[in-house]
Amino acid sequence: MANFPMYGEVDPDHVVRKCGWRILPIIMFGFLLCFLDRINVGMAALTMNADLGLSPAAFGFGVGLFFWGYCSSEILSSMALGKFGARKWLARIMVVWGAASLAMAWVSTPTQFYVLRFLLGMAEAGFVPGTLYFFRGWFPRRYYNGMVGLFLVSNPLASLIGNPLSGLIMEHLNGALALKGWQWLFIVESIPTILLGIVVFFVLPDRPSEVSWLEPAEKQWLVTTIAEERTGLKISDSSVFRILTNWRIWLVSLVNHVFVVGIYGVTFFLPQIVKDFGLSTTQVGFVSAIPSLFGAAAIVVLSRNSDRTGERAWHNVFCAVLAIVGLLLTAYAPTPLLKMVGLTVAAMGVLAGNVVFWGMPNALIGGAQAAAAFGLINTIGSFGGVVGPNIMGLLREATGSFRSGLIGLAVCQILAIVIALYFRKEVNVRDDSSHSEDTPSTRARRMTATR
Repeated sequence: MANFPMYGEVDPDHVVRKCGWRILPIIMFGFLLCFLDRINVGMAALTMNADLGLSPAAFGFGVGLFFWGYCSSEILSSMALGKFGARKWLARIMVVWGAASLAMAWVSTPTQFYVLRFLLGMAEAGFVPGTLYFFRGWFPRRYYNGMVGLFLVSNPLASLIGNPLSGLIMEHLNGALALKGWQWLFIVESIPTILLGIVVFFVLPDRPSEVSWLEPAEKQWLVTTIAEERTGLKISDSSVFRILTNWRIWLVSLVNHVFVVGIYGVTFFLPQIVKDFGLSTTQVGFVSAIPSLFGAAAIVVLSRNSDRTGERAWHNVFCAVLAIVGLLLTAYAPTPLLKMVGLTVAAMGVLAGNVVFWGMPNALIGGAQAAAAFGLINTIGSFGGVVGPNIMGLLREATGSFRSGLIGLAVCQILAIVIALYFRKEVNVRDDSSHSEDTPSTRARRMTATR
């Protein structure tokens, strides 16, 4: 974050930190559970696929159905959050998706697996774009990517914590109460989501004006700063239809789409790739967590550097290049160690890219229908969760190897490079804190002087 001096009663850094400490922990934990409930099927597949009779292609199709359900409901759910508020809507989302994930423990046929994956996607729709839109009302633009990075770091943390946890659950609870290990996995990991949804309903504030822990001057600075930043953006409209048919929104969304193709193309098949190293289920869980550890570090470093420099486009390009290098190294590496290095580098690229990307639309989009725009962007991005697993599943079944699928994922990343460079002059935040009179610190000084 930028280091602004204190002017009068308002210190911008202090205000943002105060908001972050009050809001981020509960939201981060929510997304950790969200991603865990989304991806734990990858660990479950080690034994569940045989029990349900799922081939690699059928499994890829099934996990992809989650994103069909997700995308079908994403925009409407995001708009509902704008109408009902974050507290009520995020709580509703969490309770319903927790229940859908819990029901996964009792699937017994491929058809039931397909249906519940679709319903799980519908239930979860709106959580991520709704949160990103919610953040726009709390964090000024110069701080936005750093806060989004902290929020989305829950993505790799879910794998970092979830894969070892899932491995332990599957091995040590297998057979308890006549249930298999993969059934216990869904039970144990879904109940906390339902409980947290209830907590969110009672404790999450919708907007700065509602809270008592901000001083009046701090509220005034925060609300005024964010309102000023929302004026004069490149894409702004009061019509939902015009926002949803704006070709520039669709184009910038493809950057997020290809990063998501890489994330889920690897994530859902990572335990199976690692299993081929000859490891036990518990060992697979722990080894599969390694890429997420480095991915989390990359998210924090690159998102903060993007905010510090005000640069958005080249950070996306760098992430795409990392992903390409890592995926190709994994495809051609002759040893398990080198394959893990490749998977780790690829995870750093796609996970960090999925975070630093959001600085681009945040610098482009304003207006009354920004919630719909963010829903559309996340919908297009989330559709990568359909494409990635199907690339891996179909090519694995056709060739008997993961190599062709990894190459296909790498080729997709080229599109992110091209589009990010196209928008490079429009999305960067001017680093004029030492020259301009329109920075967060000078606005704070100006407001203090006028009271």
